[in-house]
Amino acid sequence: MAGNDGRRPFYERKTGELSIHLDIFDAKAVNPEQFGSRQYFLVNLSDRFAAMLEKTELHKLKGFFDKRNTLKDTTIEYFTDKCLCIVCPSSLSALQRLQKDYESGRLERFFVECFVTPVAMKKLEVTSMKLKIHLSPPELKKVEAEWLEGAMPQTYDMDKNEKSYRMLRLVKQFQLNYMQNSETGCCTKLREAEAKYEASLTSLINFLKMLRSNSMVPIKCAKEVIDLYEKEKTNSPDGKLVEQYFDTLRGIGKSVRVIETSISFPLAQIRVGGENEEQLKRKKEMFQIIQNIKEALREDQPFHLKHETYVAKVSGSERLVLSGFICLLPSVIRMMLDLDETIDEYFNSGSVVFKPSELSAN
Repeated sequence: MAGNDGRRPFYERKTGELSIHLDIFDAKAVNPEQFGSRQYFLVNLSDRFAAMLEKTELHKLKGFFDKRNTLKDTTIEYFTDKCLCIVCPSSLSALQRLQKDYESGRLERFFVECFVTPVAMKKLEVTSMKLKIHLSPPELKKVEAEWLEGAMPQTYDMDKNEKSYRMLRLVKQFQLNYMQNSETGCCTKLREAEAKYEASLTSLINFLKMLRSNSMVPIKCAKEVIDLYEKEKTNSPDGKLVEQYFDTLRGIGKSVRVIETSISFPLAQIRVGGENEEQLKRKKEMFQIIQNIKEALREDQPFHLKHETYVAKVSGSERLVLSGFICLLPSVIRMMLDLDETIDEYFNSGSVVFKPSELSAN
């Protein structure tokens, strides 16, 4: 089936797919005399815009929309040379959310935010550009019918699907290089950081008690310790332990942002029908772990994590006062290591197996 109605460009539509037409309806050239007629300028601009779209890294674009809670559970399949963004909702509810965002103008607003930027306009040699998006009502009805009639989801082998295979390869390469490398991987560094933390824990606890004048009021959140430490700067060498504690947390925060870009976004780009139930379960767990880590790292987040090993290291009278702070760092480290294990479980429960040469290639 073609995705064209009226002026809508043609494309070879697959079951479940929907096209979003990115339509430049007005623009001003930096050098208008180069183009002659306005009609020729707009056609030429559209061609150059399409070429730019086709170079987009789709998993990063997916991340852009996910952060704005748009195109949720919808994969971005590809761009055509006629400025069509081909997407595939992963469920009927995802299709309905997409349609709602389109009708409210949210979807168009974020496409404009993403693609009508100073950098893009410089590349396209325009001083201004106005963009609208269009969905095809017949296509919307067609995709809805395909879900209602059971034609979707269509199962497929991910090792035979170029985009899914490429996304999985990105994830596995990243895990091996960034997380699991025996010398430089973040998992190795986190285990080392926890060992140092555990070895200096008694000194840290004593310093916290001194810093708080032995107050028995429970520490509520990380920001409370940060503010108190900044206010009561001390020459005590144990003060460095507080700085190391927060340096480690900030390092984890940076790692999580990289992990989200390199793992969450590619996995969110796996077209519906390729993953089995176990993989879908593990992927959901991964996404939840990442969100839990991000939430725990907020400085104003009330302490709620418990780590039995470290709770036991705090004396009974001080447990209520200090355990929230003491448990935060090792709990977050544990979540990071759990994330790595869950990624392994995701791949172990699937059928895609990479050759070593595929994973070592740039």
